[in-house]
Amino acid sequence: MRAIIALLRIFWNVITLKETGLANPNHIDIVAEDIAAKKLVLIMTEHRKWDGDNMRRQFLEKVKAYTNYVLSNKFADDWKKYRISDVIFKLDSAHKPDNETISLFDKVNADLSEHGIEFCYEVC
Repeated sequence: MRAIIALLRIFWNVITLKETGLANPNHIDIVAEDIAAKKLVLIMTEHRKWDGDNMRRQFLEKVKAYTNYVLSNKFADDWKKYRISDVIFKLDSAHKPDNETISLFDKVNADLSEHGIEFCYEVC
């Protein structure tokens, strides 16, 4: 029972009320602590339909900004109990990405794994 309760206890912390999504690469959309897994989840949100190269470029800019933050001293100061290997980047998308974008996600996941960072996406 404790494990189930722990899994349900995901603490959501919206950092600010700035515009979210891939169009704003300099803003972390949502930060969530998965207490049960002892992971810090940095969430990107996207409500628009995937339109090809432009959105893939925006996605890469957002990933770069998230990566720069996680590899910085600011991250270490902000989240003292988490190591880089405790971080997951997650993309919550309102629309299913095309196959080329999914291939890009696979490449990004492989690149991030070199730093110990996980990447996943969900269509919700």
